[in-house]
Amino acid sequence: MTQDVVVELPPGGGGRKILLDVLRSAWPEGILEEDSDREIIPLLEATESDMRGEIFIYSAPHWRHSWDEHGATPENNDQMVHLLFSKTEESVTCVTGCGGVGIPQKIRAALRKDA
Repeated sequence: MTQDVVVELPPGGGGRKILLDVLRSAWPEGILEEDSDREIIPLLEATESDMRGEIFIYSAPHWRHSWDEHGATPENNDQMVHLLFSKTEESVTCVTGCGGVGIPQKIRAALRKDA
């Protein structure tokens, strides 16, 4: 079971930097996988321009392998966040596991602080 949370982003693209900062803080060993070409980028090396379209963020590389091999399991369910940016980049939908890793809430809190 998943949880979809839509988060409104501030105009001008600044929300992508905030998203990246939140994800790096939560998952310093995390990796970003772009859906279009399946390129893998360590979160610490990702840039704001990588934060668009449809991407998958894994808390660590071994969790990506777990998802690829087994799909969602009770063990890996909260180790990945699927982000879908709106075409206008005014919002992002965060799809998380049923246990909720708190990423959408952390993003909202960071956006409120930045406002």
